[in-house]
Amino acid sequence: MNPKKEAILRKVLDILSQSEHEQKLTLSHIAESLDMGKSTLYEYFPHKDAMICDAMFLVLDENLLNLTKPLDEACDFEEALSSYIERSFHLANENKLIENMMQNVDVARVGAQYKAKIDKKLVEFYAELQSYLDELFAIGYKESVINKPFEGMERLTVESLLLGAFIMVQHPFSKLDKSGFTHHLYQTILTLLN
Repeated sequence: MNPKKEAILRKVLDILSQSEHEQKLTLSHIAESLDMGKSTLYEYFPHKDAMICDAMFLVLDENLLNLTKPLDEACDFEEALSSYIERSFHLANENKLIENMMQNVDVARVGAQYKAKIDKKLVEFYAELQSYLDELFAIGYKESVINKPFEGMERLTVESLLLGAFIMVQHPFSKLDKSGFTHHLYQTILTLLN
């Protein structure tokens, strides 16, 4: 990606993550904070909605890369699943950007064309995560650590459990021992899939 375009997107992300529900994202503010003219912004983006959309894509792509790190051939199922859960927890704690962006009034007001693009990207993001989990759980099935295939109601239950855990660790009231919680999640998933 062009360094100037990436700098613009990073500034958009910064503003959106700070402003939460308030509308603070203006082209003038972005240009001024990057010490460039508004015309430079238009060289890279036709309007603000395109900037917001591309910024969302950037953060989703980066999070997907972190969550779906290639599975090490030497890893067993417990190590692979625990690593995935720990990366999820780390992202939940360190990166509340997606949550803030989805609640931001500027994001909520993007035009229908860009909302459709963002929705499509979110569907693709989820599909990639599902594919990664398929690979991960195939390891457990191959090792005979789990006896039931990762599909149907079992899949839905495990995904719900993981999503609930992800949401739980985001909140400040949560004082979880993440290592112990990761181990407990692993044991609960084994119980569900055996």
